[in-house]
Amino acid sequence: MLPSEYMSEIVLPTVDEHLKATGDRHLAYLACIATYHVRDYLSRAGAGDKGAIDAQMRGVCANSFDVVEGICNGSKHCGNSRDDFLFAPGAEQFMPVFALDDPGSGFDVSRFDVPGLLVEHKGHRMFVDHCACAVLSTYGQLYPSHFASIDFQAYRAWVPGGH
Repeated sequence: MLPSEYMSEIVLPTVDEHLKATGDRHLAYLACIATYHVRDYLSRAGAGDKGAIDAQMRGVCANSFDVVEGICNGSKHCGNSRDDFLFAPGAEQFMPVFALDDPGSGFDVSRFDVPGLLVEHKGHRMFVDHCACAVLSTYGQLYPSHFASIDFQAYRAWVPGGH
């Protein structure tokens, strides 16, 4: 399977499901697993070894790539101990949609547009959906010849700052 086929047939539908239910842990973990493994398909297609691909990804979106990798490996292995982002399943924090009259959904403990899963990495509070979308758009940016038929603009729009 080519990277573009894996991306269009597996990754994007999985991430799209997650983006329709951003507070769903099951879908968030699957989105991270599918997204992280694009690197394997790129490597198999001759884009470089996995270490070089990881380094290129980190050069553009280090924190998001760390979170996606950490959730991928941590969710599969009951926690991880060697990735840059140490993650144990259930360690993410659910953030509801902001509502003035709903206890537990005030300014500091909620999200304005959709619910989400929040993690902390290197002093940054990061939403899992933002991280997955940042990694997707970075794959498209760094490896355009492998993903020429795919428009990543909708995923880029999910990321604060448009990356």
